[in-house]
Amino acid sequence: MNKNQLQKLIYDYNWQSKECSRIERILNKIDGPTGVKTTQYGIEATLPKSNTSVKSKAEIDNLGKREKRQYERYIKFKSNVEFVESLADYVDDERQLTVLDCMMDGMSFRSIASHLGTSHYKVGEIKDDLLNHICQKCQISQI
Repeated sequence: MNKNQLQKLIYDYNWQSKECSRIERILNKIDGPTGVKTTQYGIEATLPKSNTSVKSKAEIDNLGKREKRQYERYIKFKSNVEFVESLADYVDDERQLTVLDCMMDGMSFRSIASHLGTSHYKVGEIKDDLLNHICQKCQISQI
C-alpha cells in the first residue's frame, strides 16, 4: 500500500464508519416498522435472544440483490474502518497521533493547523512523516 492509498483510507474513515452503521441498521432491520419490538414480560424476557449482528450462510443466501450488495459493502467498509483504527498502534509521536485523529475526523489541513497552532505547511510535513512511518511499519509487519 502506498502513501496516497493510505491517505485516502484515512480520509474515507469518517464516512465509511457512518455508512457501516447505516447499513448495519438496515440489514438488521432496526430502521423501519419491522424493527419496532414490543416489550416482553415474564419468562419471555429472560429467554436468550438471537444474535442479529452476524448473518449465517443461509441468511446471506436468502438476501435480495440490494441487500447482498449492501452486505458486501458493509464487509468491505468494516475491514477498512478496522484497519484505519489499528493504525494508531503504529504511531509513537503525539503530534502525529493528533494529526491522524484529525484526519480520521475529516478535518482539512487548515483546520488541523488551527487546532495545533501551526501552519498548514507544518501539518503537511507531519502528515508526510506520519504516512511514511506507517508505510514502513506496515511493510515490516507484512514480512
